[in-house]
Amino acid sequence: RVTAAVAKAQAAEANIEARGLRDKPRLVDRLIGKDDTTLGAWLTKYEGKIGERKLATQTRRQYKSLLKRAHKELADNLGLPIDLADTRLFADAIDRVAVKTPQTAKALRSLLVDCFDVAIAAGWAKENPVRVTDVPAIEIKRARLTWEVFQRLYASLPAGRLKNAVALALVSGQARETVS
Repeated sequence: RVTAAVAKAQAAEANIEARGLRDKPRLVDRLIGKDDTTLGAWLTKYEGKIGERKLATQTRRQYKSLLKRAHKELADNLGLPIDLADTRLFADAIDRVAVKTPQTAKALRSLLVDCFDVAIAAGWAKENPVRVTDVPAIEIKRARLTWEVFQRLYASLPAGRLKNAVALALVSGQARETVS
C-alpha cells in the first residue's frame, strides 16, 4: 500500500508525462535556480564558447553549420532539461543524419561529444550521453590508378613543371599539396 501523499505525487507525475510536459521547465526548477538548464539553452551557450576559441575561418563555418544541424535534428527536445537528455535521443538524431550523409553524421557526433564535455566542465551536465553512441560508418570511395592508366596519363602531359611534379610525386610518395 502507498500513502495518499505518494499516490497524489505519482498521479501528478503521470499527468505531466501524459500531457507531454516532462521536457518543459517546471516550477521546482525555477525555485532551485535550474530553470534555464535546457538542452536548447546549453547549445546556445556552447555556440558562444565556440566563438571564444581560436579557430580557422573554415572551422568556424563548419561548427556553425553543425550547430544549426543539431538545432534542427533536436528541435522537438530543445526544451528538455539537459540532465534528461539521454543517449537514445542523440543516437536517433545521428542515425537520421547518417541515412543521407554519413560524413555529416560523424562530424555531428563529434561536435555533440565536445558539446557535452564542455557542459560537464561548466557544471551543466553530469555525464556525456553522446560519447557511447556508435560512430557512423563511412565508406571510402577513393580509387587508385593502375600502372597502365598512370603511364597513359603521364605520356599525355606536356613537358615542363607539371610532368616533373607528377614524376616527383611518384618517386617520393609525397602528397599532391607538398609537390605542387
